[in-house]
Amino acid sequence: MGIFIAWVVLSIVAGVIASNKGRSSAGFFILSLILSPLIGIIAALIAKPNEEKVDETKIAAGNSKKCPFCAELIKVEAKVCRYCGRELAKADEVDRINKKYNQEEKENLAGIKKKKIRTGFGVFVVVFILLVLITNIIVERFFNDIDSEEETTQTETTNSDKPKHTLNKTQKDIMFKMIEDGYLRVNPQMNRAEIHLPLWEEMNYSIKENFCAGLAIYVGNTKGTQLYWVEIHDMRSGKKLAKFSKSWGFTIY
Repeated sequence: MGIFIAWVVLSIVAGVIASNKGRSSAGFFILSLILSPLIGIIAALIAKPNEEKVDETKIAAGNSKKCPFCAELIKVEAKVCRYCGRELAKADEVDRINKKYNQEEKENLAGIKKKKIRTGFGVFVVVFILLVLITNIIVERFFNDIDSEEETTQTETTNSDKPKHTLNKTQKDIMFKMIEDGYLRVNPQMNRAEIHLPLWEEMNYSIKENFCAGLAIYVGNTKGTQLYWVEIHDMRSGKKLAKFSKSWGFTIY
């Protein structure tokens, strides 16, 4: 927990440094949060200042103004521009010019702030969606990581005296959820199942074997043959990935 708090605080520091240079504080904050606060702070320190935004901040603070002749930034009290050497207008005229210019600057800053708010909201939405997707993947992997001890095989006596294996509720829920989400397609009549390849590759050998055993039970019971075997294929390419049989065991291709 302490590491997480330090991570967030240092990410905020990177954002503050970037803001002082006229850069996007939200951008550097997110960069630090995702990659590393150290990377974010170094990037903020070596980033070139955005002179235009820095000047706007100084003008908004009332410490500086722009020369009406050369547009360079000078102190509010200046009577002669130190850049172009031109004598500035009298105090009342300067006040009038500054008032008009400051009004325009305020309007520009207001527009910039609104744009920043919209941009910040957009970034927040994107980050939120990414977090939801990552959480969903973690949950899916968690439920797919079923220990073989949780798989129960109940036996029922049929008319042919063959043992009938069944799936428990957890196995059924996981399988139907994968089918509903489009990660799995099962054709019991063909003893064939098609799975989303990235999801398959995330499974280790034990999980794959247990998962295929559950599919074989589902296929055999659905067909009513009580012959528990199934072939696993890549959903997109159709490539055979594995085969499971209660009689012959489990094979990965």
